[in-house]
Amino acid sequence: APAPKAISLVGESMQLARDGTTTRLGHLLAPMNIRYVAVVERRTPDSSTVADFTGSVGALNGQLDFSELNANNGIHLYRNLAWAPKLAVLGAANRIPMGRRAAKDPIDTALRAELSAAKTLKNPAAKGALLLGETQSARWRATLDGRALNSSDSFGWATAWQIPRSGTVKVSYSEPWWRWLLVGFQSVVVVLAACVAVGAARPKRSQKTVTVGSRSTDAAVDS
Repeated sequence: APAPKAISLVGESMQLARDGTTTRLGHLLAPMNIRYVAVVERRTPDSSTVADFTGSVGALNGQLDFSELNANNGIHLYRNLAWAPKLAVLGAANRIPMGRRAAKDPIDTALRAELSAAKTLKNPAAKGALLLGETQSARWRATLDGRALNSSDSFGWATAWQIPRSGTVKVSYSEPWWRWLLVGFQSVVVVLAACVAVGAARPKRSQKTVTVGSRSTDAAVDS
């Protein structure tokens, strides 16, 4: 999922559009894989008022990289024409912003970046760059023909890799060891809880004395 910083950038980007500061909202949302934006103006069944989204609709209508798909029943649906897939591959002609300069001003960096030509990662991948629209983490790993690629920060929150030549590119995420330990512990707790529940459901057995002739004996009786 996008990092908290990326989520805050969504709100900041929407505000820039409402303020009329940008007409390229699609470029700002593209690195986060946001392909569609919807604005609902109709009244909900449990509401007596209708929220005023006139400013938002007007702002989205004015975006050069947005296309309105639907405006029926108070629902406005827009497609982001600058959208990039979650695993986006760009050729050598289109560079992905990386490093500290890209992180210093993510808004300006996104406005200048052109990701609309990006393609979803498919193998064999061509020479270029790979952008992962997920929270930046050292646990993300990309390999080219089995050899690890060096990662870089992108847009201040995402991860990118340079693909020096054509080949098979694989992206993976390594779970921390304690996660599996936690999963195992939870499984043990579930099993123990099930055993306790089964034990509680069994009928209790009590000892009663039964006299047979002149002899007495103890017998277990379900109660």
